[in-house]
Amino acid sequence: MSIRFKIALMFAGLVTLILLIAGVFVYLFSIQELQKTFSERLKNRAWATSRIYAAINDKNYFLWNKMDNEIVASLYDKSISILNENNGYDYVYFDSPHDSLLLNTELITRVKLKGELFFTSKNRIAFALHKVDSKGSFIFAIAATDINGS
Repeated sequence: MSIRFKIALMFAGLVTLILLIAGVFVYLFSIQELQKTFSERLKNRAWATSRIYAAINDKNYFLWNKMDNEIVASLYDKSISILNENNGYDYVYFDSPHDSLLLNTELITRVKLKGELFFTSKNRIAFALHKVDSKGSFIFAIAATDINGS
């Protein structure tokens, strides 16, 4: 084997290795960014729900259900729950019956202590927010499947 052929093979191998490593890093950073973006979407949806809930005096849940059905098409397998200060559910929405988001006592306590909390529910990413205002204490929780970043 000539020296020219050996150098060409070594160069091709080195370029292949560099491209492979670069591709793996791009893939890993892309997945990380997709997960971060999805978490931000969940968090923003919970905050938006809390603002709307605080602003509306008449709790017309038909309107809420219509809004959740048609506006939030960007979240797959979504569930939304609003708990009042007695840990009772004021509003529950889910895309399909097996997707309900019910919070246990331990989780409710953790959300009240931390204010905001990410967790998993039925293999979905979930976010809960505890908000206190003049109307009382409420927990807004939302869960959805991350089909792009998982």
